[in-house]
Amino acid sequence: MKRTWTDDEIEYLKESWGNVSINTLKKKLNKKTIEAIKVKATRLGLGGAKTNSFKYITACQASKLLGVDRHKVLRWIKEGKLKAKFQTLSKAQKWWCIEYEYFIEWLKNNQSLYDASKIEEYSLGYEYDWLIEKRFRDKG
Repeated sequence: MKRTWTDDEIEYLKESWGNVSINTLKKKLNKKTIEAIKVKATRLGLGGAKTNSFKYITACQASKLLGVDRHKVLRWIKEGKLKAKFQTLSKAQKWWCIEYEYFIEWLKNNQSLYDASKIEEYSLGYEYDWLIEKRFRDKG
C-alpha cells in the first residue's frame, strides 16, 4: 500500500539525509522502504548522502581537502590517530565518517601531520586563525 509523505516526514528526511544511516531513516519514517526513501531524497534534490552531510566528513573528502592520498587518512584512522566510524547508507554504500567538529579540532591539534598550504581557503566553511597562521607557515 502506497502511503503519502507527511510534512514532518519530509522535514525529517531533509534534516537527516547523509547524517544518519538509511536503516535509521527507515525505522524513523515508519514502513517506508529504502527505495522509497532514496527516490524521495532524489525528488527533493537532496543530492548524494555523502555530500549532503553537515555532521560528517568522509575519509575520502578529508584526503581531498588535505591534499593527501586517501590511504594516508585511512592509516591515521587505523592507527587511532584520527577517530572515525564506518557509516552504512545501504549495502552498496559504506564509508569512514569523521564528525565534522571533531575533524576541525583534530586539524588544530595535529598540525604536524598535514600541510595547510594544500587546504583551499574557506573549504572548511570558516577561516580559523590557527589555520591561517599554519597555512602561512607552510607556504614558507
